[in-house]
Amino acid sequence: MPEPSEVPNWTLTREGVRLGGLPYMVQEVSGLLDLPEVRNNDVELIQRDGLWAGEDYLGSRSITITIRCVGTSEDDLSNKVAILRRAFRSTRTEVPLYFAIPGIADGAPSKVMGRTRKFESVADLNYGRFNAAFDIQIDCTDPHIYPLAGFGVRRHIYRGKDYHEGGAECPFHFTSKGLWIRATEPGEDVTAQCHNGSEDTVPLTVAIEGPLDGPVFRNLTTDQFVSVPSLQLATGSTLNITPNATGDNWRITVSRPGDVSLIPESSWGDASSYFKLPPGLTELAIESANETVVEYETHAVVSWVPGVYV
Repeated sequence: MPEPSEVPNWTLTREGVRLGGLPYMVQEVSGLLDLPEVRNNDVELIQRDGLWAGEDYLGSRSITITIRCVGTSEDDLSNKVAILRRAFRSTRTEVPLYFAIPGIADGAPSKVMGRTRKFESVADLNYGRFNAAFDIQIDCTDPHIYPLAGFGVRRHIYRGKDYHEGGAECPFHFTSKGLWIRATEPGEDVTAQCHNGSEDTVPLTVAIEGPLDGPVFRNLTTDQFVSVPSLQLATGSTLNITPNATGDNWRITVSRPGDVSLIPESSWGDASSYFKLPPGLTELAIESANETVVEYETHAVVSWVPGVYV
């Protein structure tokens, strides 16, 4: 079965059956946020305190899903239970479980591979009211979480406003676009904190919407940047900074209404360099190479396809 073209937040999908919302309401999911059990080879030291540290290996991952299957009649409940049992039947090979849950794999639509080890329910009073509870256990010999190709993580960078309460300034606030960003005064960098929770260093893509005089995209954590000092990015135009075909440098274009033009490397600012997003927290910023104020209308979207998660 092909990978789903859409994986909404707070849902899980297996064999084409989506859990989350009616008729399959997810009550609890455990095992996806957990670190799999670690098998260690530590050796006790002779006549010494402590151990000699050996190699550690990840064990399997066990996922438990508790859901409510809601029907409208006896026949309707029977059909919905049959569909659920078919999706979570026992298989000889591991079957993908697709999901998108904020906080797991940075919220990117992802999958794990596993086999159903338990599918149980009790025919109690709620079952008789067409509201059946099911506990499903999936065991994954490979504990890794794999983000789906074609999906990614997006973060917005744009100017915030200072927030004051009781005379104290809050350095972060929640914006209408859904991102914690650093509050700024005119002339300060416009920044966002981007977290790559995967095990891999991954390429970045950024789209900067004007107006902006001499756009700069900077990694404040490493002080690497790429800039186009001579460019006057007008309102309605977008500067697209993406990895090139070989993945070892940037490819920069400007999109204007009805036109897309390539900016040659000779027009980039001195000391411009290529950088990626490593595992962990990285602070990224948009600036002006000519030290002009970044307008409130200026907006950037940073995106990346994360690597493998544990």
